[in-house]
Amino acid sequence: MKGCDGREGGGLGVDASVIQLEFSRRYSMAHRLLGDRTSKCAIPHGHNEIVTVRLGTDLPLEFGDRNLVAPFDVLKRRWMKWIDDAVDHSFHVSLRDPLVTHFTTDEADLQTRLMTFDGDPTTEALALAFAMKLTAFLHAAELPFRCEQVAVEETPTNRVVLERAWDLGACGGWTPGQWATRADMSINDLPPRREASKAASVQATVLSHVDGGHYGQEH
Repeated sequence: MKGCDGREGGGLGVDASVIQLEFSRRYSMAHRLLGDRTSKCAIPHGHNEIVTVRLGTDLPLEFGDRNLVAPFDVLKRRWMKWIDDAVDHSFHVSLRDPLVTHFTTDEADLQTRLMTFDGDPTTEALALAFAMKLTAFLHAAELPFRCEQVAVEETPTNRVVLERAWDLGACGGWTPGQWATRADMSINDLPPRREASKAASVQATVLSHVDGGHYGQEH
């Protein structure tokens, strides 16, 4: 007897390559685009976005027992933790944006909330970063799945879709070892906070003397 995938045997085997898994997550973010200084998008503004990812696999699916290729919670656990803990309420900026310097020197405690890009942090660039990060998570967990598609809904009327046909390595943006290629919770490669905090600490000391009426007094 042949299964429905054409293989010999009594089970109802299905070629899992025809089965794809999707899951979505909503998050809030802010960004600004400096490529066109006359655009409204040059001013920091926010979106409530939804990212939907599609996974494929070559694992066989056998009906009659668990009837699944892999549990959803196993596949999406690290990915959704990253979305919830790192991406949600992050501020997306170009590394050339003057605001990066502001945060690393004056608000170093918030620099972990910056998602950095080589160029404008468009939705297209974000979709690429998502695809690379998800691929890193899948490889690190040794899960036999691949990212087939990433779709980012920026607004109810605007959506960017990135298909697996894209060569992620040839797209540029991030090289191996940078944040988008690492299976961790990072969203930037800025210097450690302690280095930026030193300058902020000196500034705070000076301001405290000014406020206390000590600055400029003779001793």
